[in-house]
Amino acid sequence: MDSDKLNQWMSLGASIGVFIGLVFLVLELKQANDLAEASAYRSRGEEIQASLQSTALSSDFAEILVTVDTEGISALSAVESKRYQSWLQAGIFRMQNQFNDYRLGYLDDNSYRAMLAVAARRYDLWKEFDLPVDDPDFRKAIEATLLETQADQP
Repeated sequence: MDSDKLNQWMSLGASIGVFIGLVFLVLELKQANDLAEASAYRSRGEEIQASLQSTALSSDFAEILVTVDTEGISALSAVESKRYQSWLQAGIFRMQNQFNDYRLGYLDDNSYRAMLAVAARRYDLWKEFDLPVDDPDFRKAIEATLLETQADQP
């Protein structure tokens, strides 16, 4: 075999090797992305579960929620109000994390819209307690959801 033919075969072999390497790289990146998405969902579920579980296990906090629902926040004592504010602030942080997961592509549209609907329902309460929504994009998304909700109502 002459050297030109040998170089051609070696070049072809190298090109095939590079192609196979790229295919494996793409597969590995997809697997890493799928794993990150699964991790985001698991983390979201664990956060929500922990919040609901702590509410369920705290008899006095459940009373605070009932008082807010039936009599409003003005019926809360100073201590109850502070606990309720902390609970609301934790919710803001959790929702901001979910908003960030959505921006990164790790949260589906349905979960994102459900979270925004909850945030929109609580937004006036957050403002009443002067609780900050630190992420301006999250704040804009909530306000846009509020506008959509108002436009849908007769």
